[in-house]
Amino acid sequence: MNVPTEANPARGEIAIEVDGETLILKLTMDAAIKAQLRTKMTVGELYQAAGRTDIAAMREMLWIYLQEYHGDRFKTLKDVHPVFDWYGGPKPFWDYVNGITAYEESVAKPNTHGVGDENPLQAQAGTGTATRSSQASAA
Repeated sequence: MNVPTEANPARGEIAIEVDGETLILKLTMDAAIKAQLRTKMTVGELYQAAGRTDIAAMREMLWIYLQEYHGDRFKTLKDVHPVFDWYGGPKPFWDYVNGITAYEESVAKPNTHGVGDENPLQAQAGTGTATRSSQASAA
């Protein structure tokens, strides 16, 4: 897989620079499931634990986010240690990632759930679920 040179916040990507190299981080379902099965914790629980400075959870989250574009290089949890070490430890690294995430979320197009789109979500009669118009999707 080709590694993008810049992060695309609209795709949930963030970029971090480590020792002059740009790493693109992205949450993926496959990596999240592997981590959930390994830890018996949901991604939300891991994220909350990382926010409480649980170093093992931080390492797990970093591993998850590295898998999409850098999984061949960061195959094991131990492989992510140099990234933490470059930042002076897990806490400064996590603070940095949270700062980047907050900034990139502020500039990314918000998810409007179809409001203002050419093909907005519409409730189907009697089902209570939203769908896209079949006329617009046929175009």
